[in-house]
Amino acid sequence: KSQEFLPPDEALEDPAQIAPGDWTLEQRRPWTGYAPPYAPDLNALETQVARFRRGDSLLVVGAFEPQEEEQPETDTRRQSMNPRIVDVRSRRNESRGERQARSNPFGRIQEEPVPFLPEEPEKTAPVQSGLFLIDTETGTHHEVLGEGPRGAFQLLVPNGRYIIGVEAFSPDDKRAWRDRHGLWQDPLVLGLAAVSDLLILKGGGNLPESLDEALPTAMPVTRIRTGESFKAAWELYGLRIGESASVRIGVDRGGEGFIRRLGQFLRVLEPDAPVVMTYEDTGPDVLGTVFRAVELNLPDLEPGEYTLTVEIELSGREPMVIARPIVIVP
Repeated sequence: KSQEFLPPDEALEDPAQIAPGDWTLEQRRPWTGYAPPYAPDLNALETQVARFRRGDSLLVVGAFEPQEEEQPETDTRRQSMNPRIVDVRSRRNESRGERQARSNPFGRIQEEPVPFLPEEPEKTAPVQSGLFLIDTETGTHHEVLGEGPRGAFQLLVPNGRYIIGVEAFSPDDKRAWRDRHGLWQDPLVLGLAAVSDLLILKGGGNLPESLDEALPTAMPVTRIRTGESFKAAWELYGLRIGESASVRIGVDRGGEGFIRRLGQFLRVLEPDAPVVMTYEDTGPDVLGTVFRAVELNLPDLEPGEYTLTVEIELSGREPMVIARPIVIVP
């Protein structure tokens, strides 16, 4: 099927600013659509991507799962008559295998992957998966490859501005799934505090005490059933020994578009937004990374799109705010 593969226009100015959900596979401009020969059936991959700090480096975590395919309405007459559509299969100077090797991001020799969501073997066609990062300034390419249609990856890279792709590919079924957007992380200024992205985890069991414990339960899709418990986790950096924090967790109506309009890292909870939890967080005993996790339940929320927001206020410092869109389903 022929689809829109190009990123939004904003990518020309700063690719790292492409927000999650902006680089879609919709058929909005059929004259730029094409079907890659190695996977004519390309679909969206649902992901939850989060950034963490490791010294002067960026640790990217990506949990993923294929999205259920929706059959879009197509205008076959327009597609067949439009002379600007390029049929990549018409290139006769390459064999089929050469074309696939050239265009398939999974065609390279696999390195040892770092997936950390073990799955029971499934009786389905084998699926290759990977997390890819491309530095928007130098073009440097980073990747980690693995097996399976769902799971999670982690990849450590220098701080900077990147295009991220979380992708899966079934050679036998000639199907593929992907999610692409931009992300960045600046170095932490000496003497300042910082917070990681918010990571949503499955409910149940004990609270994790570290990111390594939390990752196997990261939700690739932040859809939560009414009355179902879940966990939220984050890391803090640059706290002083014994420095306590006031934490407020709340929800606002609206999803990613709501975050984008108000500025994800600059906004605070609206005055009338429901507050889920408030507490005083005791300071660390030693200098270093501080991991935090809480279990939540939102039984009174109607189904719909929301933004879960965590505000962290340190005495004498600027408050820190992180957010993650969630969807409540019946």
